[in-house]
Amino acid sequence: MSGKDHSGKARALEGTLILYCPAEDEGQEIEVSLDANPAGPRTHARVRRGKASQDGYAAVYPSLAAGTYTIWRGAQAGAVRAVIRSGRVTSLSLG
Repeated sequence: MSGKDHSGKARALEGTLILYCPAEDEGQEIEVSLDANPAGPRTHARVRRGKASQDGYAAVYPSLAAGTYTIWRGAQAGAVRAVIRSGRVTSLSLG
């Protein structure tokens, strides 16, 4: 399954990842790749400032398949990994 249902909630086999980032990352692309498929495609999102001043900066991946992901900042993989669980929101701070 992929996508969202009419209520806007992630479908059962997907989860959401929110990466909170420092202000200097604004406009940068951060990629994630599923560890179970290292040769597979990467998913990217741009770091953006939240609409309210207290929201800070974040990259949001609304529909990722459940599994463990490597977070890529630039050309190199970071030591950071995220576990995405079905129907859940995972959030991590990168700064």
